[in-house]
Amino acid sequence: MINNTRMNTIPPLSPTPSTTRTFLTFRLPVLAWMLFIFSMSTGSGSAEVTNPYIFDLLHSVFPSLAARLGDDAILQICFGVRKAAHITEYAILGILLYRAFIQNKTGFSIRIATLTLLTGMLYAVTDEIHQSFVPGRWATPVDVCIDTAGVLLGVCIAARLFRSR
Repeated sequence: MINNTRMNTIPPLSPTPSTTRTFLTFRLPVLAWMLFIFSMSTGSGSAEVTNPYIFDLLHSVFPSLAARLGDDAILQICFGVRKAAHITEYAILGILLYRAFIQNKTGFSIRIATLTLLTGMLYAVTDEIHQSFVPGRWATPVDVCIDTAGVLLGVCIAARLFRSR
């Protein structure tokens, strides 16, 4: 008699509905967010492009405050808003990565948190390398640290969100 148990454990060559669902649910959001970050690292996300929007927003929402502060102070606010955007976009990446790594498991995992932090930090490094090739952009280790802090924030948020699903 032929033993069929081994035949039943060979994975199918085509994707199963569960692997497709896993990809769409957990991995595709990470890839889409990484693509968004990549697109913001082009010239369209540069200070020269984004500062006028922030500048105009401050002047239209808080005209008297903007007039009292002056342009130099408003440029410093623009700088702060841009760094806060770094933290925010990488915190979202941290949440998405943690979610993709932990999938349907519950509880906090230091291994998953560490993997998420290292993956996010590696992506931040590659993002800065990418920026070094974009005219008007430059790579800085400070931005890698800011981005990594954002990933860490995302890991902390994700750990709270997914600890007892």
